Amino acid sequence: MEANESLRLYPDPTCESLRNTLAEYYGLKASQVFVGNGSDELLAFSFMAFFNPGDTIIFPDITYSFYEVYSSMFSVNYRLISLDDEFNVPVEEFLPKMTG
Repeated sequence: MEANESLRLYPDPTCESLRNTLAEYYGLKASQVFVGNGSDELLAFSFMAFFNPGDTIIFPDITYSFYEVYSSMFSVNYRLISLDDEFNVPVEEFLPKMTG
């Protein structure tokens, strides 16, 4: 019995067909499309790509719990912003403070 391509049970790890289809649909290049194994993995990759250990990020105190988990895992400091009395996110708390 000869082994052939029918024995390959795993999907393409680069998801080339999916990336090409999504790129065409959204008018992008396939190189601009990133796919992963769910939001938790994509969030972890984002932490590694955009933050360095010791950086500080800000997010609302009512948010996805993995922000705190990944902050700890990747040694990123964070500051929680409390909701206002009407349970709104006070966007101005995320903006840089102007001095002068």
